[in-house]
Amino acid sequence: MAYCLKLLYQMKQLYLVFNVVKLTLALDDPIIGWKTENHPPPIVIDGEAEWEVEEILNSCWHWRRLQYLIKWKEYGCKHNSWKSASEVSVPELTAEFHRKYPRAPRHIWHVEFDNIFHLESVALRHSNLEGRVNIRGQLYFYP
Repeated sequence: MAYCLKLLYQMKQLYLVFNVVKLTLALDDPIIGWKTENHPPPIVIDGEAEWEVEEILNSCWHWRRLQYLIKWKEYGCKHNSWKSASEVSVPELTAEFHRKYPRAPRHIWHVEFDNIFHLESVALRHSNLEGRVNIRGQLYFYP
């Protein structure tokens, strides 16, 4: 029980004779008990698809860029992914993550840097880049 099909020229590498079993419709759920994941559709903002962030799980430096491990809302753990800090636009979740894990890698902001050191006792060379501080050189403490 086989059929010889006329296929498009682009499919010339396929064999033209197919068994009847190969030509039957597939079942809706080919694996019994297998649940298909129904993921929410992305939110379209300015013509670009974006997904909702549920939680920030971790942070690290990769190729001199800060990255966050993102848990996406209504997605399983296998869909967690690392995203550059510039791509993550949820300041309340990043602030919550750094409150929970103060030693996790982070950007050094100028305001935070001023709060850590008393500027009267520390002199440094730094350049301000869009609110971030690029620290070069060594710390010099004055008596």
